[in-house]
Amino acid sequence: MIVKNKDMRVLIVDDVSIMRTVLKEILIDHCGIQSENIIEAKDGESAITMYETYKSDIVFLDIAMPDMDGKVVIKKLLELYPEAIIIMCTGSSDKASVMECIRAGAKDYVRKPITVERLEKAFKNVLGDVVLKRLLQ
Repeated sequence: MIVKNKDMRVLIVDDVSIMRTVLKEILIDHCGIQSENIIEAKDGESAITMYETYKSDIVFLDIAMPDMDGKVVIKKLLELYPEAIIIMCTGSSDKASVMECIRAGAKDYVRKPITVERLEKAFKNVLGDVVLKRLLQ
């Protein structure tokens, strides 16, 4: 278990419910996040609304979603909330899309199918940003 701060809040954004469930289970079982601190959104509009309401510490954002894809969501979210810490999730091997998201401000990315090891690595990569974000609030 890599997270000691059990009150960390996470927003999972994915249009596929099974992907949200898998990611949530890994966060609970391997990252020490409490289930009540994990919020889910199934699309980009909901993601922005949920972030406004809950100010999650970390956002896991799918790139490929209907209506508003992750590339659009990251830009809108960071325009409204520059402090947002975003980890992209993708099933695509399209490196250009991933790099576009990183250039737009995503801190890391995780390829689907998501593995415990890769998720833990991405989580560790952003923990310092989470601590700093909380100190500045």
